[in-house]
Amino acid sequence: MNYKKIHVYVNNTVLKKMVLLFCLMLFVAVIKGQTNQNHLDSLEIVFDQEKSDTTKFNLAINLVDGYKNIDSAKASDYILRAEKLVKTKKQEVYYLSAKASFLIVYGKMETANSLLFKALEIAKSNKYLKEEAKVYNNLGVSHLQLSKNTLALKYQLEALKIREKLNNEVDLETSYINIGNVYFAILDDEKALQYYKKALYYANKLGLEIELGKLYNNIAGVFYDKNDYEHTKYYLLKSLRYKRKTNSKTGEVTTLNSLGDVCSSLGDFTESENYYQQALLLANRLGDDMNKANILNSLGHLHRYKNEFIEAVSYQDKALALSKKISYKDMEMDALLELSINYRNLKDYHKAYTFFKSYTEVKDSITQTSNKTEIAELQTKYDTDRREQKISRLNQENTIQKLTIKSKNLSITIMIISFLVALIIIGFLYYSYQLKQQKSLQSAIINQQDLASKAILKAEENERKRIASDLHDGLGQMFSTVKLNLSSFEDDVYFKDDNIKNNFLKTINLVDHSCKELRTISHQMASDVLIKLGLVAAIRDFIQNIDQNKLKVNFQSIGINDRIPSNIETVLYRVVQESVNNTIKHAKASNLDIQLLKEQGELTLIIEDNGIGFNVDDMGKFKGIGLQNIQSRVAYLKGNIDFDSAPNRGTVISIFVPLA
Repeated sequence: MNYKKIHVYVNNTVLKKMVLLFCLMLFVAVIKGQTNQNHLDSLEIVFDQEKSDTTKFNLAINLVDGYKNIDSAKASDYILRAEKLVKTKKQEVYYLSAKASFLIVYGKMETANSLLFKALEIAKSNKYLKEEAKVYNNLGVSHLQLSKNTLALKYQLEALKIREKLNNEVDLETSYINIGNVYFAILDDEKALQYYKKALYYANKLGLEIELGKLYNNIAGVFYDKNDYEHTKYYLLKSLRYKRKTNSKTGEVTTLNSLGDVCSSLGDFTESENYYQQALLLANRLGDDMNKANILNSLGHLHRYKNEFIEAVSYQDKALALSKKISYKDMEMDALLELSINYRNLKDYHKAYTFFKSYTEVKDSITQTSNKTEIAELQTKYDTDRREQKISRLNQENTIQKLTIKSKNLSITIMIISFLVALIIIGFLYYSYQLKQQKSLQSAIINQQDLASKAILKAEENERKRIASDLHDGLGQMFSTVKLNLSSFEDDVYFKDDNIKNNFLKTINLVDHSCKELRTISHQMASDVLIKLGLVAAIRDFIQNIDQNKLKVNFQSIGINDRIPSNIETVLYRVVQESVNNTIKHAKASNLDIQLLKEQGELTLIIEDNGIGFNVDDMGKFKGIGLQNIQSRVAYLKGNIDFDSAPNRGTVISIFVPLA
């Protein structure tokens, strides 16, 4: 059975796509915390030693947030401890929100919503604005997972309205990513991407590695919508790296599931099932019913693509039972349709009809058709409210100014205002002059540094070419002549014995080997392939000369169809040379992956080995100049470089260079 036909059919029902979308966007954490196990262990020690009930309550809430994605048992324990410490109304709101957030992670939406509405009532009656926004945010997350998209957007916009007044950047990042998820769910990718970019700005600014993992996940979803599966896989692997780095177990489940979907779309069923099984194992360990239902459904799809209909039915039966248990309507609908298709392929038409009828009933109960119109109206209402608030605020300020002016003597006011205006103008002119002078000086310094850097690198490349030319044309020709003269003597000279003749032949071979070594050095110092064919061809030519038995090098280029500026080609080629040489000399690696990616005005170079790694904090202690050379060359291109390494964990060098 043709895989592509089946995949298109499922997309037309919007079901398989929704499964992937939910895998990509579910479980956006409400309370941010870039914590690790050591930090959580420290908090537990402080909790046990602390005497103040108020401090112990705050620690318990933080521990619930820290453990909810990685250890459900410990999170439950600290929820119980926090409950016993509640003494004020505000603490009650925090406790109810923390417990609801924990329940959302594990798919208990109805119970979570009951707690959240109670928390919302307390927060509103006591004017706890920050806590009120947090509750609205949690309600938006839970309703999105229940496929109630209109209500999800309503609650998220209420949260955003309050957070814009408070101007808390961490909370704003949360709202932007969650609103993006709602638009993602209704297949409005442009709106989703707009909000993801806002969230990405704050996540990078604040260094929120957990959020970067989730955002790369969701950006991968946009590429999946465009059927660009290579880029989808690229961003998912990037997300997985952040999630494992931050020990986000629930996020790791969703990303592994998504990688299974993408590999299935690429036709690599073996790799797809491997990712699914990893995700299922982790979801079982976490007790994550929502993601478990997603994974079982995905495995059912996979086995249907492979014409293994009995195995597909087994997985879909489990997905259906679990979806009903947790009120996951979209998954219930997809499992029913899949069971109908599988029984039809097994020629059990009675069961096929029964499941299709059930599918139709569930589908009719989900009123998604009106969502887009209602959501557009909510967005318009939100924008209108903001404009009206701004106008009202300006009118109030204008009225106050008029009353103030009327209450004072006109002549005195004019004199004071004139004097102040004069001072302000003088001060402004002086400040502008100073600022202009500083900018001019700074610009001159930066320009001089750029010119110096360019001159140094240009001189270095010219010197490489000169030395390469001298080696090839001078010393190389002399070696060739020596070899030719020695070879001509062989037949004319009488050798006393075979040892002398063998020594003579060894001398000729040594001269020949020196010629070849000289040509190799000359080629590396000034690559003709780089000049004539470009960076991609030059890198391929370079790695072909590496002994693959000692170091297996894999190279992949994406999106590079034309030549890029020669200065960028030269610098990145030298960086690759330096990195490979460092790997061979120091890393003790058996495998090296090089990836070159061009997209949206930026060139990305990623070099990753499986060697012994090193402590990034000790880079300044290295005596060699290899890493310094790499950093200075990237800085010359106004690019960024990131070293990700640890002992016995390999090394990843990520370089980002603007093309504009």
